[in-house]
Amino acid sequence: MKATRISDVHPEFVFLGFLAEGPVHGYELYRRFRETFGTLWHISESQMYATLKRLDARGWTLQGDPAGTAPPSVRRTITITKEGQSAFSQWLSAPSAASPRALRLEFLTRLHFASRADDITPLIDAQRAVLETELRTLLPSAAKDGASRIHTLAADFRIRQVRAALEWIDTLNFS
Repeated sequence: MKATRISDVHPEFVFLGFLAEGPVHGYELYRRFRETFGTLWHISESQMYATLKRLDARGWTLQGDPAGTAPPSVRRTITITKEGQSAFSQWLSAPSAASPRALRLEFLTRLHFASRADDITPLIDAQRAVLETELRTLLPSAAKDGASRIHTLAADFRIRQVRAALEWIDTLNFS
């Protein structure tokens, strides 16, 4: 599976994950988000509503009752569509990029939602594979003859980050 790029770190999938559990009102969605991911993602309520508008424009969510026949309390409910469920499922099974930011935001978020499924081993294995590939790519650059001191230090720093992430992944236990 292809890892997302660092620039692909977006909160849309956090909200889709909660909506996949069932329709909710906007405020309840924000409450769940803050309660579960408030220490990871820093998103205001207005940013959440802007994100929900983008999800609605993509056809991934449906806000309210399109026919306008439901009672007012139902009209404000947000529901995930089939397309949104498909996008969320694809995102959930994909590994994150090998950056500390993507691992902290995306991978931990994926772990949260995937841990509700039967087996998260494929997700963890896919993430480990992305990190191992990154490490194999970095190692030759660290040993490059004639590299500047700053290049050598930067390569060493990045290699240590990836190795630390691999060690951390090996400690994950969701049994």
